[in-house]
Amino acid sequence: EIPVVILNGFSCSRLSCLTRFLLERLYQEGYHARAATDLTDARPWDETALPGSAGLDAFIARMAWYFACDIILLGITPYIPPDTYENVSLWIYGDEGSESLAINAPSNGQVLWAAGMPDSKVYKLMIDMLT
Repeated sequence: EIPVVILNGFSCSRLSCLTRFLLERLYQEGYHARAATDLTDARPWDETALPGSAGLDAFIARMAWYFACDIILLGITPYIPPDTYENVSLWIYGDEGSESLAINAPSNGQVLWAAGMPDSKVYKLMIDMLT
């Protein structure tokens, strides 16, 4: 029941900045959000690293169980098609993703193609799509 947003296909530096920006804006607007990424040296809560695509459903379930939060953000650098996981509310794809695959794949959740979009616009569209 907790919305899960996957940030996928962004460069490491853009994913780091975007995740930090989205968390800050969510907190400013009163949302309690948690995030995890597969970036080097990123340590989500008590995990050593986000497991990438393998074991993602179990990771989402553990985060949802462990935290009483409003939104979960997961940043994964390699491309994952949107039909892979059932517990994802919104897929946000970036510059490194495959636009043609993301647009044409059947989706479990909504898809936002954010290539070249400023972080503030990504945030606004994310909130609009989740509410």
